[in-house]
Order: sequence, then structure tokens, then C-alpha cells
Amino acid sequence: MQNLTAKAHAKLNLFLHVTGKREDGYHNLHSLTAFLDLADIITFSPKQENSPKIEMTGAFCKNLKHVESTENLAMQAATNLASHADQDFNFDIHIEKNIPPGAGLGGGSADAAATIRALIDHWELNLPETQLQQVLLNLGADVPACFKQQTLFMSGIGDVIDDGPSLLKLNMILIYPGISSDTAKVYKNLKNINHEDILTCPDQTEDQNQFINFLLETRNDLTEPACKQYPEIRTALDYLDTQKGIRLARMTGSGSACFGIFDTAQNVENAVKDVRTKHPDWWCQKVSLLEKQTFTAP
Repeated sequence: MQNLTAKAHAKLNLFLHVTGKREDGYHNLHSLTAFLDLADIITFSPKQENSPKIEMTGAFCKNLKHVESTENLAMQAATNLASHADQDFNFDIHIEKNIPPGAGLGGGSADAAATIRALIDHWELNLPETQLQQVLLNLGADVPACFKQQTLFMSGIGDVIDDGPSLLKLNMILIYPGISSDTAKVYKNLKNINHEDILTCPDQTEDQNQFINFLLETRNDLTEPACKQYPEIRTALDYLDTQKGIRLARMTGSGSACFGIFDTAQNVENAVKDVRTKHPDWWCQKVSLLEKQTFTAP
């Protein structure tokens, strides 16, 4: 039996509007979500012992050493799908952890979604759409979006997804200020909710400047409650705002990662060097959207 390999790409909330609180305590949102070239690499190999095992290496494996195998979303995804599909999951899992955890980048959800994609292909499954969506949603609200791994509009609690616009290539930097954000704590700090969510999108265009101007009219409603809980996020955002050529500095998800969109690729190169010099304790990297696309208004 040959090894299987899958890429789990990081998700990025270009904007995130919290539009209401539900009776069950969860919040409704509206978000334009894209995916990055930054990815975890997942490898499935024939199991060596009676029970499947999971191993992690990579830049951020040490952040997850405390997580039990049965609590890992990739392992949960594998065992859940095997149960639904009446298959024997007989693989060990190795994850090269390149996505910072607790960063609002959907790392665990991306791992789960990539696992589902790989095993559906390996087992040649043809699951009914309703059954597939239930498997995905049972793993977390972000998993259905991470399964599609394309630009999307997310609503509901993140479980309602619609195809989003194609996007131009953006000059982007990603910063992880060395702390993991607890989503529940961030939402607990959320006091003001804008119940109306009215967006005026530009007409179809190939103008990067027009799309950035559109993003500037949007927001991430979790920024202030996240910064209250984790001041390091505010420090990172303020730092990005000082960089030459910066057009937009924003947090993704419930934090803690922040991204910057710049005028030019050279601005990005300069910013990466500056961050690594002045904040060596931060993780910083140039990133790109998963595919070079053309922006079309929704």
C-alpha cells in the first residue's frame, strides 16, 4: 500500500462581520474567505501497530505536543469518515505543521478537510452531498469551507458557504505574534454587534486598487475583543501600519495572525526583512492567494 499525501491550505478571512447572536449562544457572521499557499502537509502511511498513530513535525509541532491523538482533528476526520463509509482506517498519520495554531488560519480545520479529501479519493467514495456535509460539519464550522478550499462567502456560524469572487494576486505578508488565540474568549469579549450587514461590491474589474478599496470598507469585528484579550495582536497591527506601501492591515478570524496587503512585491520583501530584524520572536512570511485569479463582484 502506497503512502497518500495531501495539502491543507491555510484560510484567510479578508473580512469578518459578526451579524448577530443566536439563541444557542453561537454568533452569525459574514466573511469573505480565501486560501493561501501556506499549507500543512499530511502523509498517510500503512499503520505499524494495532491502532493508527499520529505524528507531527514542522515549525509548529511543539505547540501541539499536548494534544492527544484522539483529539487531533485529522485523526477524528479519518475515523469519522471510515465509520460513515464502512471502511477500515489502517493508516498512521504524519502532519508537517507549517500553519501556526490558534492563529485564525484554520489549521486544524484544514487538516481535517484535507484528510477527508484524501480518503474519499483513496476509497473511491461517492457520498451523498447531505452525508458529506454532515461529516464535515461535525468536525467544526470551518471544515466545510476548508474542504472546498476556494474563495468563498461564509455565513451562518461559518457553515453556510457560497462561491466567492475570483481574486487578483495581492502583495501580502502574514505575521504570527507568537501567541495562540482562544476563540471562545474572544467572542466573550465581543460587546457590540452590527446586526446589519450591507456591502456595496464593485463591478467586475481587474483593478487591484479597486478591490483593496472595497476591503477598506469592510472590517473584522473580532479585532477589538481579540486585542483586549491579547495585546500582542494590536502591537502587530500597529507595526504593519508603519510599513512603507501598506494598504490594509487586518487580523484574520479570531486571531492571532495578522496580514498586510501592500502596493508592491518589493514593499512585501522589505517588510518581511524589517519584521524579522525588529521582532525576531514573531513568525513572518510572504504569502500568496492559492491561485492567481481575477476579481469578480459577487
